[in-house]
Amino acid sequence: HSFPTRRSSDLLRQAGYDVESAGDGVEGLAKMRAKGFDLVILDYLMPGMDGYEVLGEITKDDALRQVPVVVVSGLGDVTNAATLIEAGAADYLTKPVDSGLLRARVSRCIDAKRMREREQRLYAELRELQALRDSLTHMIVHDLRTPLTSLLASLKTVVQMGDEMTAERKARLLG
Repeated sequence: HSFPTRRSSDLLRQAGYDVESAGDGVEGLAKMRAKGFDLVILDYLMPGMDGYEVLGEITKDDALRQVPVVVVSGLGDVTNAATLIEAGAADYLTKPVDSGLLRARVSRCIDAKRMREREQRLYAELRELQALRDSLTHMIVHDLRTPLTSLLASLKTVVQMGDEMTAERKARLLG
């Protein structure tokens, strides 16, 4: 899901993406909070909140921060693009949007998001496995401690008896 500009919407629908549109930043943020999106295509110039303000709201929200944002703007200003990317945008496209470039960047952003999600799932599984290993190690150590303590006590007794026996023999030999 994404909520891109009209032209971008048409291009993405033609490429097989499920597209949702919003009339302004407030509506777009509400839709993002209500549904899960894989990507947001954000027009820089919008009524009400501009793209920079919407991007700021997205990056402040823990639930939305992981969604990549591609900003589309008629302003071909490199400084503007750099500012938006530094503010959290995954990418920046200028109007008129080239369909091949749009599809490539959308695909790259969605693939990167899915890879991060996979890494997060694998990391969570790894943490669970480490906790299980630690629990198992603790249980094994605990279960082996009792028989080992008994065995060590028995060995100590045998060694002491051996030491005493040696002392008696020494006394007999010397005596």
